[in-house]
Amino acid sequence: ANAGGFSAVCLLTAQRVFDALGGNVPVGAVESCIGGTNVEPWTPPAGSLWVQHMKELVPMTFRAALWDQGEHDAMKTNSTWYAQEFPHMILGWRDAFEVPDMPFFYVELCTEYGAEEPKEDDFWLAQRAATELPQVGFAVTTDVQRALHPPDKQDVADRLALEVRRMVYGESVVSRGPELLSAESDGTTVVLTFSDASLTTHAGIFVGDDDACAKAADSVVTDPLNNNQALNYTISGAKMTVSCASPSGLVGVNTDHAMCFLYGSAGLP
Repeated sequence: ANAGGFSAVCLLTAQRVFDALGGNVPVGAVESCIGGTNVEPWTPPAGSLWVQHMKELVPMTFRAALWDQGEHDAMKTNSTWYAQEFPHMILGWRDAFEVPDMPFFYVELCTEYGAEEPKEDDFWLAQRAATELPQVGFAVTTDVQRALHPPDKQDVADRLALEVRRMVYGESVVSRGPELLSAESDGTTVVLTFSDASLTTHAGIFVGDDDACAKAADSVVTDPLNNNQALNYTISGAKMTVSCASPSGLVGVNTDHAMCFLYGSAGLP
């Protein structure tokens, strides 16, 4: 009622951080966004949207920046190009605001939107290229909802705020889910080892059905070269053993075809 049309992701993330700091530290939030835009116009110094909507903010000082963009690029843009332009834009912002390591956090797309020319597969990796820069965090959302603009901003803000608390305020919080450490195959199975010894699987948030996620092959792991067929798997500690249904040896975990997902002990995918 009192926020009007302000960005829900921005406002809710600020609120989560405010609450985490005990409600005693003022947290300001500034919104500048235009829907349905590509990354390039936001890149300083000459990007049109940068000049119109960001340059006037340069005298201000920010502790962090949030970025919730990519649907248009994912459907229309070459992913290799985005993997170069996105970090370039971040460096441009840091240079313009004269904060070389200004923390930057982005919302990962909930789906990759297919692979139509001229784009390439795996826009998630194109986004993830930004993490090669220091002080860049992200929130995974593929288990939250499947929509062009998922209306569930609460869970997205929860995950962004964890990254902000860890990276900006130095809190000892788990802000990301398990990461893949290694993969080994003997020709019939693939053993994936993750960074969390308490792996669990269950339905996503508003995405899957818990009853369907109790089966041996429940879409947590799929074969990307065989119509995303669900593969059988077992979990023991930090290891997931997948039975391959095709000779490709490729498996997908928590893909945008999944209705059930792999989580770590902190409840993050």
